[in-house]
Amino acid sequence: MLVKCLWRPCFEGFILTLSNLLGPLKVPVQGPPQHGKHDQAEEQNIGNQVWSALTQNNWTARDIDCSKKDYYPVRANLCCRKCPAGTYVADSCKTLYTRGNCQPCTKGEDYTEYPNGLDSCLACHSCRE
Repeated sequence: MLVKCLWRPCFEGFILTLSNLLGPLKVPVQGPPQHGKHDQAEEQNIGNQVWSALTQNNWTARDIDCSKKDYYPVRANLCCRKCPAGTYVADSCKTLYTRGNCQPCTKGEDYTEYPNGLDSCLACHSCRE
């Protein structure tokens, strides 16, 4: 869905929101457009750049930071919050930096000692009660 802004403050707010997500937008300036339509041309140029960035899925691994101690990588562009100790990840998160479905380990059979991104608990050799 393409958002059409008919007045400049709306467009600038839209660009600022996207800038927070995509980083700074760099717009090449090729001199003033003909017939004094500089504002319209500038908005169209920025709009084209934004649309291109959104439709090309130019997300890079450097944009996603899984190195924080509370997160684990699921794939190149998705980090999930770790499950607490005593649980495992039954289903990974679907949204960046959220927690998926954590299920408890079975007391006396398996365990996890620390927050983790494991898809199963670890088997006990001698579990504490």
